[in-house]
Amino acid sequence: MSDRTGMRNHPKSRPGIADADQKMTQGIEQQMNQINVANELTTGLKDLDDLLGGGLQRGQLVLVDGPSGIGKTALGLGIATANAHKGVPAAFHSLDKQPEHLGARLLATVGGADLRRLRSGQLSDDDVTRCHFASDQLSHFPMWVPVRDHRTVAQIAKEAR
Repeated sequence: MSDRTGMRNHPKSRPGIADADQKMTQGIEQQMNQINVANELTTGLKDLDDLLGGGLQRGQLVLVDGPSGIGKTALGLGIATANAHKGVPAAFHSLDKQPEHLGARLLATVGGADLRRLRSGQLSDDDVTRCHFASDQLSHFPMWVPVRDHRTVAQIAKEAR
């Protein structure tokens, strides 16, 4: 099909069609980017997020395992806190730590207080102020630390879905 000028009468050569096609393509790309951003959860650590291709994905159950004292609890609480701070609901399940222990770690981490002094009850005035600030901040986070009740990982995964 050609007109008198010899130009092919192709839909993209007509005015407006190419613009509409480009806008549609941009719209699809924008929507895909929004879906990807909406599904990504931060670890709170930029380098780790980059290694994971942009962070964690919604719907994943992440089990962190390893020897005692390597930072599993700190990592998990950091991930939960970073996402709750952004308004993303987070639940932190620990199979071996009591909620009181986790609460103290959260207060110290978010408030910047000394965890050893917090645990011993020998807080400075500055630590008390920091803990009050952290407590107020955490009270607005959509974050839960369920009481340890000897559930299995499979049971926790089922409840999370």
